[in-house]
Amino acid sequence: MLCAIVEHIRKSFPEAGLVVNCEATSSQLSRYGLKRVFRQRWFRLFGSCVRYVPQCLIPQSNGEFIHPKFIDGIIDASGFSISDQWEKSQGRVKLFQVLRKQGCKIVMLPQAFGPFQNPFIADYAQSVFSMCDLIFPREQQSMAFVQPLVDPKEKLHIAPDFTILVKGIVPDDFPTELHNAVGILPNSRM
Repeated sequence: MLCAIVEHIRKSFPEAGLVVNCEATSSQLSRYGLKRVFRQRWFRLFGSCVRYVPQCLIPQSNGEFIHPKFIDGIIDASGFSISDQWEKSQGRVKLFQVLRKQGCKIVMLPQAFGPFQNPFIADYAQSVFSMCDLIFPREQQSMAFVQPLVDPKEKLHIAPDFTILVKGIVPDDFPTELHNAVGILPNSRM
């Protein structure tokens, strides 16, 4: 999914800087020209005070990391991660809150959502969805799970998965007997 997003954004907006909020090695980041969200201890403690610090004193980037103050938009491509099968992610809520206060746009790309039988997960999902500008459930069942938690409904749109658009590259050392094989990568929580 990350490859599809990077490929599309680079084609449409070649000058855009891309930042991820996930675990990745420095070599993985540099391979795709990505940076990480700046997460130093002082920011976790004083992040909400950043808006009062003169902009010239805030490091925009140290090469590998970029400060959240310099992020204009979030594209959440976390896939199937908001449902009763998963724990709440307070990190996501806190990051979204900080970015939302700065006027950042937040879009959840096509993914499966729900169910939300657990009231704690439903509250968590509703708080995440409330900070989003657009949410794309990828099929009718996910839409049915999300609709009761989202207002206004205009920010909800069904859209298919888009990762099929990525043009694959077969490595030279890839076994020839697997060239026409189909790989299945199940998500154990679905």
